[in-house]
Amino acid sequence: MIKTSITVTAKQMQEIEERIFSEGMPVASLMEKAAVFASQKITQLYPLNLYQKVGFIIGCGHNGGDGLVIARELFLQGFQVSLYIPLREKSKDLTKQHLQYAEFLGIASVEFIEDLSTCDFIVDCLFGFGLTRNIEGKLREDIIWLNQQSIPVVSIDIPSGIHTDTGNVLGIAVKAVYTLCLGLWKVGLFLSSAVEYTGSLHLIDVGIPESLLMGEGIRNDDEEREERNPPLYPPNSEERKREKNQTENVNYSFHCQYVSETNPRIITKEDVKNCLPLPRHVNTHKYKQGNLLLICGSNHYAGAALLAGYGAKFGGSGMITFAVPHGLKKTLISHFPWALVIGLPVKEEGTIISLRNLDLNKYDAIAFGMGIGREVSAYQEQTLAPILNSEVPLIIDADGLNILAGGRYWQTIKQRKSPTILTPHIGEFKRLFPQLNLSENSLEVLKMASKMTNTTILLKGAKTLVSEKGINNWIVNLGTPALARGGSGDVLSGFLGAVIAQTNLNIFPVAKVVATCGWLHQQGGILAAQNHTEMGVDGVTLSEYINKAVVKTLRD
Repeated sequence: MIKTSITVTAKQMQEIEERIFSEGMPVASLMEKAAVFASQKITQLYPLNLYQKVGFIIGCGHNGGDGLVIARELFLQGFQVSLYIPLREKSKDLTKQHLQYAEFLGIASVEFIEDLSTCDFIVDCLFGFGLTRNIEGKLREDIIWLNQQSIPVVSIDIPSGIHTDTGNVLGIAVKAVYTLCLGLWKVGLFLSSAVEYTGSLHLIDVGIPESLLMGEGIRNDDEEREERNPPLYPPNSEERKREKNQTENVNYSFHCQYVSETNPRIITKEDVKNCLPLPRHVNTHKYKQGNLLLICGSNHYAGAALLAGYGAKFGGSGMITFAVPHGLKKTLISHFPWALVIGLPVKEEGTIISLRNLDLNKYDAIAFGMGIGREVSAYQEQTLAPILNSEVPLIIDADGLNILAGGRYWQTIKQRKSPTILTPHIGEFKRLFPQLNLSENSLEVLKMASKMTNTTILLKGAKTLVSEKGINNWIVNLGTPALARGGSGDVLSGFLGAVIAQTNLNIFPVAKVVATCGWLHQQGGILAAQNHTEMGVDGVTLSEYINKAVVKTLRD
């Protein structure tokens, strides 16, 4: 279902609602529907036999109206309900009507927010989508008090104080344990500045018609699964290269009157299933399953090469070749006896000097930069320049990104025909694009960066964001602190490289493949933490659990 993955801005949500109302759906009916489904979810989270007392913070707009209907539903089920209504005199007419009926039923109101201190949980219905001004005065004091309590909070639609589009905090915001988003996902919920406020996210379906959201440009899963692999051309043939690596003609368009084609989508489990290079053809062979080159490692950072290898191992590439400092060759062979290992000359510091005329175009993907060393010198002209001039998909991570941060290679990257994928964390992104302010609106800034560099960027963080040339954008709605550990990014780069190497990029948009790998990377971390705790997930363990995440995803 498209509406479980689409995200909208406040303006877009308002336009969609106005269209629904103009076609005959009464505002009150939609409010009733949303509130009934939200109350059902709340009773699942907080069953009456365990939680009897619930407080509501009611705003003056329709979010407050939603809250009053939810309060009524819970009251009729037997909950002890208390209403705190700080903006009573400013209430809209429909909200006033719901309040009148709540009072008729005997639902209690309290004068001060502190009167909710004995509640088992509190429902935040103060502000919904569309808030743009900072919260100040008495309301600010109320939220400060609320955030200091140990009482769990459920926010309706969006935590009060979070900007719908940017996720930024408008002075102060409610810290929720759960957020029940109504109708369609609000994009700000998934941005880094909002993560500590949203808690666990749940989408409440209020019956927005799919026909209002679907467009001719959206490719469905059946279309994407028609071809899993390219024809059995000879490995590395020009026909195969053209089919696999040139993506200019892939249709990214998202035709909908109310939702922009650049709106990010949430990568779902079904998306992941359909994007994996599975099942394989019965008559396949190792060259047809992708030939990945990993250019990585240095004497100081040998572990990065190993971890990238472990990630690639579970990414399923038919052939994996390591290009590493000569001194690491024996180590790599001992860990990956089935891989090819090329030893390269190094400087005294143990960093790669040159690629020794390595034929880069015979590979199906290249992953570069993991642990190569942070020194930027003239020697790197002999390594990075031929890599950027190659005609195959390229993943650049870690120290490779630090080399790019000088800015001298952007013009070459812009001119590449095959996809270029950058995988920075927030610090690396800021070094790559010092002129961009990521804190203003991380998604829009990411889209701007990927568009102006002609790249696909996977931005690592509490929520992983992916943007391909500013047009095709995805959000990975998974995250775990277990991945806050050195080496997890190296594993991702290896895994991503292996999947890219065996994927037909004329069928699957690059950003969707990248988001799929980001999703499995996070899911692997979550599964590993369940068995090893968030303290015990090292890179090797993570790589093994990525494979378990693939198995679990396909079985679910």
